[in-house]
Amino acid sequence: ALKITSSSTGMTDNGGLLHVSHSGNKTSGGACEICKFETESIDNTTLARFKAEDLISGQIVRIVGNKLTDGKGFIIDSSSTDLNANGRLFFVNHTGTETNTGILNEFKTTANDETTLLALTDIHHTDFSLTVWLNLLNQFW
Repeated sequence: ALKITSSSTGMTDNGGLLHVSHSGNKTSGGACEICKFETESIDNTTLARFKAEDLISGQIVRIVGNKLTDGKGFIIDSSSTDLNANGRLFFVNHTGTETNTGILNEFKTTANDETTLLALTDIHHTDFSLTVWLNLLNQFW
């Protein structure tokens, strides 16, 4: 096991405890993976955890893809056929009883063309998007 610990108070913009840098292009067919985390565990395992309980400002995870054209910035793939009522592919859980004018989830763009900010697609239920929006509106009225 690899463990990196630090109590540094002098980190700079260019500093970091772990820096992985790759400047080459892929050299063979298929997707090129720079960092890969895998597990074959079937129990209650967490593959990667980012914990910052005392962080007041800053970012816990930041994904930057300024030159992205045909790719995706963040993908969750699943072919599970056993997902049950407790399972989620994406779950945001805010357990605080209030915020101070907080925004829990924000999707933002400055595009002024035909850009789609959010698309909800269900290929098997043609009324899915309408149902979702009606349920959301109903919660606030």
